Amino acid sequence: MKKTIIMSVMVAILLGFAGFAKAAEPNKPVRPQRPHFDPNAIVGKVEVTQDANGAVTSVKIKGRRNGDFNVVLDEKGKELAAMADKFVRVTGKKETKDGVQWLTVETIQEIKRARPADPNQIRRRPNAPGAQK
Repeated sequence: MKKTIIMSVMVAILLGFAGFAKAAEPNKPVRPQRPHFDPNAIVGKVEVTQDANGAVTSVKIKGRRNGDFNVVLDEKGKELAAMADKFVRVTGKKETKDGVQWLTVETIQEIKRARPADPNQIRRRPNAPGAQK
């Protein structure tokens, strides 16, 4: 009985030291925080239609997830029109009128799209068998 108690105390002490040593790793790389996913945000490409004089007549956001949104041309809508053919993340008030989705823009954020991977480049997982070290 006495040996069992002593052994369990020793195991508890060793596990405590192992956890402390693991937490105190000074050279451990820190991962950057991912941006928080906002389900109300609309992500897509800005498409602008202009008349013959160059005045903006309509602005659309073409997105994969939420479909296409027509943008109300108020102050923020005109600011979005200046970002033609760019990818943006937009939040605002959504409305559906006569089967068409409309968006009154509140915030605009341009997003950078990742370059497509080179199809000729061989990509390997870092810890895969046969990967160079």
